[in-house]
Amino acid sequence: MQQNMPQSKKSDPDMFSNAFLEVKSHPLPNIRYGIFARTHIQPATTILEEAPLCRARKSEFSKDLAYEALSEGKKIIFNRLQGQCPCGNEETCKMPSVIKIWCTNSFGRSKSANDGSNIFYIASHFNHSCVPSAVWDITSEGHIQVVADKEIKAGEEITISYIDTVGSARKRRDFLAEAWGFMCRCEACEARLTITPKSLRKWPKSDAEETMDSHIEGLPTLEELIEIESRETALDALVDYVKVFHHHLTSQVETFLSQGKSPKKLREAALLAVVWEVENLLREAFPGFNKAVLEVHLSRITELHLWVLRFVQDPAFAVDWYFRNIEMVLL
Repeated sequence: MQQNMPQSKKSDPDMFSNAFLEVKSHPLPNIRYGIFARTHIQPATTILEEAPLCRARKSEFSKDLAYEALSEGKKIIFNRLQGQCPCGNEETCKMPSVIKIWCTNSFGRSKSANDGSNIFYIASHFNHSCVPSAVWDITSEGHIQVVADKEIKAGEEITISYIDTVGSARKRRDFLAEAWGFMCRCEACEARLTITPKSLRKWPKSDAEETMDSHIEGLPTLEELIEIESRETALDALVDYVKVFHHHLTSQVETFLSQGKSPKKLREAALLAVVWEVENLLREAFPGFNKAVLEVHLSRITELHLWVLRFVQDPAFAVDWYFRNIEMVLL
């Protein structure tokens, strides 16, 4: 997602095109790239279906893990995308570039559930409009499908909406500025229009399915599918181990309290042991993971151990808080 993000001019990567659209440099100086119609496009035409370049769960660990699993060639493609820190202070920001790219370009795994995100390389080049010329959805296979929402002339820029556009122009602009760092200049925002549910067009999905181009961009190879499945299985197994630790430590808490033992002993013995065990499991489960990146995530788990000491007088709460947050770090 490239909208209004100032960039130093670099040589263009190989630009994508299909029968309907092409990615190319944007004519406006403050927008790097855009997607433009190559031909006259009728409403309800499926103009792009693309498989994810990268898919992850909600945590930064999962995003780093997905990136590390990419081939060197696909890492180069991923790194071509624009990344911007949500804090808006690029000079002091310490967020890694991989996570900046995720923050700027990710689409949800579905429009209805917050269960992770995908990076689609081609679709990331669509710019935003609150009255877009195309709409997008995520298919049951996890592909993004982009469909013309109105008649689009050859040479026109094709836009999508990054947000639910219902509401006032100020509300939309504030949300876009906070999430993506740009002031929306679309016709609806410039005219200060309030968008209502009734004013939104609904594209006829059945018609779109009939006109669908059979070619899907970015399909993974068999090797890549096996790697994705292996990574997901390893992550699920790791979380299952953590849940076993959670259950075991909860039982220990009950035993400590029933015997009148000091919570301090629980803190020093059990919680620190979990940190070491999770660290070992992470290293064993993902041996090819970039060591420096892995250490960043391990340090977060260690920090949880330090934070949980604040709750040590309520050990049952401390254990629940601790493991909930470990799962958040991993998933």
